[in-house]
Amino acid sequence: MRKIVLALAALEIFGVGLVYLVSPKTMLAMNGMAMAGVNEAHAARAAYGGLFVAFGVLFALGAFNARLTRISLVALATFMSGFALGRMVSLAADGMPPPAFLGALASEIVFAGLAIALLARSEPAADQG
Repeated sequence: MRKIVLALAALEIFGVGLVYLVSPKTMLAMNGMAMAGVNEAHAARAAYGGLFVAFGVLFALGAFNARLTRISLVALATFMSGFALGRMVSLAADGMPPPAFLGALASEIVFAGLAIALLARSEPAADQG
């Protein structure tokens, strides 16, 4: 189950990151946002592109390398919990976002919950190979 969760998270996060790296304007437009210039492109490529690709690689490594599974699950729980927290604060502070953002929130909550549950039922020494 750990490998499946990490592999699915890797596909999702790596895929989103890759699109942001290659075409941030397209990805922002899909989310109802506009890119005004180089500053927005730079921020989108770095934060949503490069960072997402890097975490996607980490999740994939954890899915296929038992020595990295636990740390990848910790990273997955942290990464997804942070995004979910930010979205929930935004819901309270800013109001209802478009449905795509609610779908992202649902995905983040599911992945964070699965990672936490898998960490809770595994022993650290067992994951070290």
